[in-house]
Amino acid sequence: MHKSLRVVLFAVVACALTSLVTTARASAEEVYFYAGDAGSTVGPFYLMGGRYFLDVWARYPFQDTASPSCLFSGLLEERSGTYQTVSIGSLVELSADMMPYHYAPTLTLPAGTYVFHVASMSDCKWTAEIVTASDSHDPPGLAPLEIYEKQWSTFTRTSTLPMSSDADFQAEYRAAGVDKASISATLQIIRDGTTIGKFDAIVGKDPNGADIVYQNLHWDPNDKRYSGSLTAKLTMKIGAKTFTSTGAFQLIQ
Repeated sequence: MHKSLRVVLFAVVACALTSLVTTARASAEEVYFYAGDAGSTVGPFYLMGGRYFLDVWARYPFQDTASPSCLFSGLLEERSGTYQTVSIGSLVELSADMMPYHYAPTLTLPAGTYVFHVASMSDCKWTAEIVTASDSHDPPGLAPLEIYEKQWSTFTRTSTLPMSSDADFQAEYRAAGVDKASISATLQIIRDGTTIGKFDAIVGKDPNGADIVYQNLHWDPNDKRYSGSLTAKLTMKIGAKTFTSTGAFQLIQ
């Protein structure tokens, strides 16, 4: 807090989205989990690149259909550079008396932004999770900063933050084999090159078990003087290395 600038932003420690979980995995991991019962495109999510375990399930929707069978077909797609795809199921047909479909490869993937695309004709229940592989020795890293508007327990990813709602700033990180005591982070809010707020960020896990660094901010009425274009800058130390990630947003009244 820079008293000379009379900054009135303050940190809110409690956050439903980023609460620590007792079932956290032992190693530092990237984790993304999605579920559905129809065709859709979910994401985007960012992978730092390396070895990943992909875990896909499709099941017959016993309680939701009178049809004798269901279909599942989908892809994992990279959408920021290579545009490579990985099939996660191709016209899989399941009936009520069949075992669920399960696809669980270990993959080497480049860094980038990804989505799961489940084809529109799909009507099976499905889940898709991608997580750092257990045999991964990929180096430490920090994913791009994500900005969310928080309204009660609902978080909406955005680049426009109204002062009437709290804000959540977070990013996944990777630090397998690094002493947790050597990991720390700070969040800065910057306007026209000047830092107007600086806070210790919280190193924790999200409900899926992903390793994240985050901070939640509440806007005071006096912060209306900062309305307009702002930048959030996350600086993270992982062992001897320092990483930064930034995100631009508009603060509106």
